[in-house]
Amino acid sequence: MSGNPTRQTNGFFLLLLIHVLSISVLIQPVGCDGELYSTMTVDRCGVCGGQGTSCQRVSGSYRKALTQLGYVFITNIPAGASDIQIIERHKTENILALSDEAGKFFFNGNTVFDNPQNFHVAGTVFKYRRPSNVFSDGLEYIISQGPTLQGLNVMVTVTHAVQILYICALFYCNKGTLKISV
Repeated sequence: MSGNPTRQTNGFFLLLLIHVLSISVLIQPVGCDGELYSTMTVDRCGVCGGQGTSCQRVSGSYRKALTQLGYVFITNIPAGASDIQIIERHKTENILALSDEAGKFFFNGNTVFDNPQNFHVAGTVFKYRRPSNVFSDGLEYIISQGPTLQGLNVMVTVTHAVQILYICALFYCNKGTLKISV
């Protein structure tokens, strides 16, 4: 080994100290207002420091016996929606899907069914889960914290004739932006 061992050891500890200090600086809390150590958070509608007073809770259920096969429109989620929950309350072999308002699918579209996973859609992350089969535990659902940057359509593909659908939708959006049907 060449050089002074004490200098090499001190250099290592100096680098370690710099690394630890830089990590501790990186994990300091930042509020939604961008201020260090701020306790500001977003409300259900995504308003920084909001108290939820501008929020409109939108909920509904889709219950219908269907005889047609293929994709069926369930509801529209408007741009800016947050705290989104779409849940199939009655297990079926049908598959939930998400598309933009023009009909371009983000997952489970065009009869290609994606594995349950997280999808980056409309500026946010959507968590999609479903049981491996109709006899497995759990329900099929789509959830997201939002807010969404564009309007989205919730669809379901009916895979067997004479299916009874029971799908619940819940989300929040700013008052005055509603043009939906659930």
